[in-house]
Amino acid sequence: MRFSNLLYLPGALLLCMFINSTAAAPDEALLGKAHGYPYGTYKNWYYDEATRVGSFSNLDKILLNRTLERAQFPSMLRRAPVEPTLRYEFQGKSYSIDDFMQRQRITGLLILKDGEILVERYQYDRKPGDRFTSHSMVKSITSLAIGFALEDKSIGSLDDKASKYLPELAGYTYGDTSLRNLLRMSSGVKFTEDYGGQDDLARFAEIWGKRNLVEAIQTFDQRETEDGTRFHYASVQTCILGLVIRSATKKTLSDYMDEKLWKPMGAEEDATWSIDLQGNETAEGSFNAVLRDYGRLGTLLAYDGMLNGIQILPKSYLLEATDWHSQPQAFWPGKATGLFGYGYQFWIMPGEKRRFALIGVYGQMIYVDPGSKLVMVQTGVARNANIYNESMGLESYSLWSALESKNATIQPLATLTIPAGVNQLLGRLAAAWGSSNIDELMVQYHVNYKRDGKDRVALRSEFLEGAFSFIRSYEWKLTEFREEGNLAYVKAIVQTELGQIRVETQFIKNGDRWYVYGNQR
Repeated sequence: MRFSNLLYLPGALLLCMFINSTAAAPDEALLGKAHGYPYGTYKNWYYDEATRVGSFSNLDKILLNRTLERAQFPSMLRRAPVEPTLRYEFQGKSYSIDDFMQRQRITGLLILKDGEILVERYQYDRKPGDRFTSHSMVKSITSLAIGFALEDKSIGSLDDKASKYLPELAGYTYGDTSLRNLLRMSSGVKFTEDYGGQDDLARFAEIWGKRNLVEAIQTFDQRETEDGTRFHYASVQTCILGLVIRSATKKTLSDYMDEKLWKPMGAEEDATWSIDLQGNETAEGSFNAVLRDYGRLGTLLAYDGMLNGIQILPKSYLLEATDWHSQPQAFWPGKATGLFGYGYQFWIMPGEKRRFALIGVYGQMIYVDPGSKLVMVQTGVARNANIYNESMGLESYSLWSALESKNATIQPLATLTIPAGVNQLLGRLAAAWGSSNIDELMVQYHVNYKRDGKDRVALRSEFLEGAFSFIRSYEWKLTEFREEGNLAYVKAIVQTELGQIRVETQFIKNGDRWYVYGNQR
C-alpha cells in the first residue's frame, strides 16, 4: 500500500491539509464542470477550453510518457499551523487569497517560505494527487540536466556546438549554434512562436509528429541575427538541448533526471514526461507532477540546490543560470523583455537581488526568491497562452511582489481557550487514531508478532503504548477548537525533531469528562 500524502512517525500521523475551494471557480461551466472536467484527445487537448482543466491535470493519460519515480523517503515539507491571512494590491484595490482564486483560473496555488507551506489551494475539483502539466516550466529542468552533464563531464563546455553531440545537425544552422546560446534562446534562427496555431511552432510540431524531431529541427535553417546577440524565444532550441543530453549521457532525459533530481529531491509522487514515437522526451514542455513536488523543486532552487546539507544541484551552474549579472546586457530584465530577463532557460526578475522564475503557458509558474527562501507555485487554465494578454499575468506577479514585501500582511491565529479536559486527551490521540490502522503501522515499522513470540493483541497494546508515550514527550499546540453542545472539534499540532505531527478529531463530553469520539485522523 502506498501512502501518497501521509508521513508516518512512530505512533503518529502527519496530515497534509489543504483547501479546496467550495466557491464557484471562474468560468467553471465553460471549462467543463457539468461533465466532470473531462480531458481531451491527442488532437485537441492544447487548445480546447472545454477540456483544459482535465487535460492539464491528466496529460499522461493522453500522451505517451516515461515515469520518474518518487523517492523512497520523501523530503519533509513542514506546514504552518494555520494559513496566514495574506493580502496584495492590484489595480488600486486590496485582495485576499480567496479573492485571487475567485478572480483567476487557478487550478493549484502553493506558497512556501523557509521550506514551510503557508498556503495550499486547489479549485475546479483538483486534488493534491493530481499531476499538473508544466508546459514550459520544464525548460528549466532541461537546463538543470545540462548543468548536471557539465558537472559529470558528459558535456565538455557550454561553448561546444550542438553538432558535437548531434552529428545529424552538422551543416545546419542549429548545429552550428553553441549550447550556451541555445540555453539563452539566442540562436538567431528565424522562428515564430505565438501559440495561435498558425506559427512556426505549429509547423514544427506537425513535422515532428509526421516524421521525427531531428527532421523538424533541420527544417528551420535560416539565421536572421548573429547568434548570442538577441533573446528570441523559440521552444525548438530546448528540444535540441534535450537531444544533446540523451546523446552525451547515453540515457533518456527522464532516466537521467530521475537519478539526478527527482529521487534526490525527495519527491513524494511519481512524475511523468511526455515522449514522442522515437522515445525522445518533449524537453520543452509536458512534464507532469503534483503541486507539492513542484514546491519541493522551487524550495531546492531557493536553497541554491542544497537539501539537508547535501548539494543536489550543480551550484555554480545554477547561480550563473539565474543571475542577470552573469548574462550579456541583451538578456537583462527590461532588455530581453519589457519585464523579465533571461538566463539559461530561466526567467530572471528585475531588481538587484537574484530572483527568478520557471514559466509555462496558460498560467504555470514557479517564482523563487533565494534571499528570503520564498517560493510561489501556480498552475492554471488561463484563457490565453500568454497570460500577459489578460489580467492573470500581472495579478499573479502582484501577489508575488506583495509576498516579497512588507505589503503582505500576515495575521496570526488568535489565542484559543479550551476545556481543561481536552488538553489531557491530546496526548492519547495517536492510540485512538491507531486503533483502526495499527496493523499497517506495525508493518511500516517491521513489527512481527510471530517473530517476537507475542499474540497480536498484546503486541498491538505494547506498540500503542510506546506510540503515545512518544507523543506525550512533546508539547501539543492547539490550532483550532470549536465546541457545540457536548461535542468539541479539535485540531492540534506537535513539533518534534522529526517534523510536524498534525492531528484532527472530535471529543464528546460525558458529565465533566471528555472522551475521543467519532473519526480521528
